[in-house]
Amino acid sequence: MICFGKEVINLVAVHDNANQFWINQEKEIGEKIRKNRDLEKSDLKRIIEWKFESDARLKTIEMNRIANIREKDLLNGMSNFCRLI
Repeated sequence: MICFGKEVINLVAVHDNANQFWINQEKEIGEKIRKNRDLEKSDLKRIIEWKFESDARLKTIEMNRIANIREKDLLNGMSNFCRLI
């Protein structure tokens, strides 16, 4: 069992308070994906927004990567993934 010092616990609390919007976004999208077993392009864009919030260059690269993905292709990919879980 790992015991964390008060400093680490306080740092986690500060981080969570400062990033509550993104924590809620992740929770909301995750629940939606688990419920619907579906990933929409708009969800993928929101995920990229929060994952690469602090790195505009990488965020742009990832947004460009998904720009030409068709919604149908995302649905097919999720269908294949959902069969595995």
